[in-house]
Amino acid sequence: MAGTPQFIEPSARKLSFEALCALLVADYKEQGRRSRLGAKLTQLHKFFGGWTTLAIITAHVNAYKKARTEAGKKPATINRELAALRRAFALAVEGSLLPPGCVLPTIKLLPEKNARQGFLDPPEFAAFLGELRQRDPVVADVAEFGFHLGLLPELTLSIDPAVHRVAIADLHATVNLSDR
Repeated sequence: MAGTPQFIEPSARKLSFEALCALLVADYKEQGRRSRLGAKLTQLHKFFGGWTTLAIITAHVNAYKKARTEAGKKPATINRELAALRRAFALAVEGSLLPPGCVLPTIKLLPEKNARQGFLDPPEFAAFLGELRQRDPVVADVAEFGFHLGLLPELTLSIDPAVHRVAIADLHATVNLSDR
């Protein structure tokens, strides 16, 4: 009948936030995923620990976002925590611990302004590296070192240049870079 609330099993009403987290941990193990899930769950538990799952509504999720933002956390960090919470709710529905039609919180992620820029594909990088070698071979070694290890420029530059030279020499000895 329209307007009639959906019946929710008592077991679903009693489902704890901790049980939701246990579902997520089990899913990560089953999938063989390596992640900093513990850190994400610790932060979520500080806020939602002891709650029943159905007590968590959109307003509470928004309050969590506000609290984490005010604590100085970056949007990317908060978003990874929220994604874990959203996945946990989805697992509860998939596992029939929550009924498919029950109202779950809307979990909207924050905009992230830290998207990486300036990536080059291997052919583009090879052309760039050739030009750079003509201008400054030492800088070219540093750039090549960072590129092949997938390091951000600030991390690459924080490593001793002698390490770059040894690593690049080893890389050239083991990999034919012209094949890339």
